[in-house]
Amino acid sequence: YHNIPQVKFTTVLRSQIERNLPEVIKKIETVIGYPVFVKPANGGSSVGINKAKDTAELTEALRVAAQYDRKILIEQGVNVREIEVSVMGNEEPLVSQPGEICSSNEFYDYNAKYENDDSYTKMAADLPVYIVNQIKEYAKKAYQVKTTVTKTINGKTKKVKETAQSAMVIIDHKTGNVVGTVGVLGEKGAGELNRATQSVRQ
Repeated sequence: YHNIPQVKFTTVLRSQIERNLPEVIKKIETVIGYPVFVKPANGGSSVGINKAKDTAELTEALRVAAQYDRKILIEQGVNVREIEVSVMGNEEPLVSQPGEICSSNEFYDYNAKYENDDSYTKMAADLPVYIVNQIKEYAKKAYQVKTTVTKTINGKTKKVKETAQSAMVIIDHKTGNVVGTVGVLGEKGAGELNRATQSVRQ
């Protein structure tokens, strides 16, 4: 999507889960396989995100995510380092140097972010210059993606094009290849360009 590398993903609706859960699970296992990350498509702060390694865990993860959103994003679990950047600005956005998230848990869930003091961020990720440049390029591109957002303005509801709220790129810790996903707002984009990935502590 938008020439930005993506892990395998699919989306399902809460109504599909309620109507035929076995069919939803079969779709996920066929399209992606295990492990997967399951998350509310339009959520934040890792609320409602779970990792599933088998059918039982996937069933529970779908149930939890459906409590927070009508649209659920399921992404392939990959063994990666999680690299983050800050992107600021409008027509000419600026991209910070990358930092590396080192999670205290198996992945960077709500507990690891806000409740566990053992998580930390390396303010300067140890990466080759060409990887740093590639990450910054993808982050800037993701930040500038226009997505459709429904807004109510002066009592009238209409669809408008907006840029992303945030962006993140992750890389494979063995090969150095960029394989990650990015966070994007929007009616279409939020379900297709978001992140829920495993992080690896060095």
